[in-house]
Amino acid sequence: MIGDLFSAQVLLGILTSGIRLATPYLYAGIGETFSQRSGVLNLGVDGQMLMGAFAGFYVVFSTGNLWLGLLAGAPTILGAWIGGYTTSDVLAVLFFAIAAGAAFQVVLEVGRYVARHAPDGVRSGYAIGGFLAGIVAMYVTGILAG
Repeated sequence: MIGDLFSAQVLLGILTSGIRLATPYLYAGIGETFSQRSGVLNLGVDGQMLMGAFAGFYVVFSTGNLWLGLLAGAPTILGAWIGGYTTSDVLAVLFFAIAAGAAFQVVLEVGRYVARHAPDGVRSGYAIGGFLAGIVAMYVTGILAG
């Protein structure tokens, strides 16, 4: 049973879906490379891309109108275009505060979920192990990127 996961067909499927799903990030990385070479640093390019896609999808899903979905994703394009030409410390601090608040809210909600559903609550071995695995993954990613 576990040997079926390592068959050529499954591994090829994983590889092709990984390439297909990573293509938008590849485009964002190429665009960020060109903007960094011109002297503009925009570390939020993938977040802008994801938020525009989410807004467009949500509007199309809610209304069923493709044109409204494209219109909903347009502020992301405009924001990326404006961000490529200007820098503002005030906007940087504002958006960082929004992102930090959102990250704190996610941590709070995950903690509440674990407290409700884990057998021993937040002190269970699974919760602590998952938290430590996340810390290790962030640390290793920082080392590899740095």
